[in-house]
Amino acid sequence: MAIRKLAAVFFVHFQDPLSGEPEYADAERRRPVGVMVHSPGSLAAKKVDSQIVQANINRQAKKISAELLEANALAKLIGSTYEFVNFDAVDGFQDKEYSPENARAFFTDPDYAHLRDQVQEKIGDFSAALETTSTSS
Repeated sequence: MAIRKLAAVFFVHFQDPLSGEPEYADAERRRPVGVMVHSPGSLAAKKVDSQIVQANINRQAKKISAELLEANALAKLIGSTYEFVNFDAVDGFQDKEYSPENARAFFTDPDYAHLRDQVQEKIGDFSAALETTSTSS
């Protein structure tokens, strides 16, 4: 019997927005381009969510604005991402390692809005983070 559990982290493989084909840093298709993120429900993801909630409480905002929602979404992206994978293929980020500042620059770059959307979609998707383990009866 196979039981599915959440991996602590998982890879979001970037896809071409027109063809849907996975992006690679090499012609041989051995170096996938994407980001490693914390799984939804993981302690790291819960910590990010708690920090966002606490920041909202500290703001004592009476209304929820579009700007606040956008800031929360960006904070979740930055906090959930912890590694750039094969970013030598991403123009403007070839020499950059993951850091919160570099993640902010990447996720707010309008040239890569489609990749931001792909990551944003996956960080809340439990099925993307599932792995299968075998059990014996």
